[in-house]
Amino acid sequence: PFGVFDTPVDGSTVSGNIPVTGWALDDVEVTKVEIKRAPVAGDPAEVIGPDGLVYIGDAVFVKGARTDVEAAYPDYPKADRAGWGYMMLTNFLPNSGNGTFTIYALAYDGSGHRVELGQKVIVCDNAHRVLPFGTIDTPGQGETISGANYINFGWALTPQPKYIPYDGSTIWVFVDGLPLGHPVYNNYRADIATLFPGYANSDGAVGFYLLDTTAFDNGVHNIAWSVTDNEGATDGIGSRYFEIQNLGSASAQVKNIQKLLSFEKEKSGRLKVDLKKVITGYEIQREKWRNGNLALGDNQNSSYIENVESQGKDYEAGSVYFEKSEEIGEEGEKIIRIEIEELERVELRFEVKGGELIGWGAKKEKTLPIGSTLDKEKGIFYWQPGPGFLGKHVLHFSATDGRCYSLPLRIEITINPKNYQSK
Repeated sequence: PFGVFDTPVDGSTVSGNIPVTGWALDDVEVTKVEIKRAPVAGDPAEVIGPDGLVYIGDAVFVKGARTDVEAAYPDYPKADRAGWGYMMLTNFLPNSGNGTFTIYALAYDGSGHRVELGQKVIVCDNAHRVLPFGTIDTPGQGETISGANYINFGWALTPQPKYIPYDGSTIWVFVDGLPLGHPVYNNYRADIATLFPGYANSDGAVGFYLLDTTAFDNGVHNIAWSVTDNEGATDGIGSRYFEIQNLGSASAQVKNIQKLLSFEKEKSGRLKVDLKKVITGYEIQREKWRNGNLALGDNQNSSYIENVESQGKDYEAGSVYFEKSEEIGEEGEKIIRIEIEELERVELRFEVKGGELIGWGAKKEKTLPIGSTLDKEKGIFYWQPGPGFLGKHVLHFSATDGRCYSLPLRIEITINPKNYQSK
């Protein structure tokens, strides 16, 4: 196997949940990527493996996460799922997640070959963290689930002397970027109470949410929680991939793309779009853009926006970059570019004047990315890229009446490594 260990950036000072990501390929197949660390003083002998390293977990391969790698190595098997990702809760590292650690990424193939993809030195400083932290326990990373009442467990704390409201009203559950609701919070669990004593929520850090998996297509999805404490500090926790397998479920995205291939393009304007970016539950209005039959502008008709605004919180846009472009795409469409950091959430709002909203990837045979939702009824596209997504991702959106489709809007979203020092 060969590949690259991309994030976190070497030398980063980190805390809480961090994405550990990269890519790997092989002439047959990369069967797994292990995340390990170098031992530190105080590690018991039984946790140190024969290779002298301490096992942390296995990364998950994500189809479509690294379009740049797929383009560079198109003839390699499974090049479309070369990207891998793992969410690591640094609080569980030795000394309560404080100190300097060396993290390794190791790729294996089916013949038993093992290759070190790289190593990163990170400085963990959870002692001075000001944002909430925690993780999702179920579903497990890459786990397959089903049913109408799957229990999604997680836990969350925030640094003293702050607290998380006990009713769970400031915790959001997201699946594929779609805000579903709040977990039932303030439940006791002995291991969390013992590991993190003295926090305001130590004896009630656990929450659970009943997830109806039958409302989603079969396949790989992303789940994450967003947590806000009583002083308005917000962070996302536990972003991970899982798979849904219910009998009789079909892929709506694939059906849409197959339907689209038989349409003819037209230039009449029937689609209006409003571009917004959402980070950990707070929505940021972007600047207006209007050209021809597609427009970026204001749209405040959303109960979710009202719920967020009612909390009276503001969020600094930080490194968000939005470019108005005069460049014309392959289909004659205008191109809009956005830059975000790993795990940040994107939300696009559309107003369709006649017909229905459709979307696809860089090409018509490519579906919208894993971890995204296209809500046709509300005219909203949600995407929360999970760990492993980096580089440029091309999306297209259009309106159709079943016979032809409007000139598409091309949106290029570039996902950059997380800059911890700027937070």
